[in-house]
Amino acid sequence: MRKVELCLADLNSEHAQALLNAMKDADATFQKARANYQQALEIATASGWSENAVSGLSQEGRDYAHALTHHTSTTMAWLRYVDTVVRTPKSKWTGGE
Repeated sequence: MRKVELCLADLNSEHAQALLNAMKDADATFQKARANYQQALEIATASGWSENAVSGLSQEGRDYAHALTHHTSTTMAWLRYVDTVVRTPKSKWTGGE
């Protein structure tokens, strides 16, 4: 098994912190959107699926989907960055195993 070295200085850089903060913000927005959608679903159900309630549910659903997409994008950006700062001592790029 290869040893993995984590370059902590790279993870503490301004760029890394910006990515991490964006991911945390997107997660908070996603959690709020999920709660709002659940609430809209409960309201629509309780109202007997009134037109206004269904319209609200539809809007909350779009907001929820957008928040999920943004959450996924920011998480993937963070993970790609982490992948760039995690290096094995003998990289396939240097010819080692």
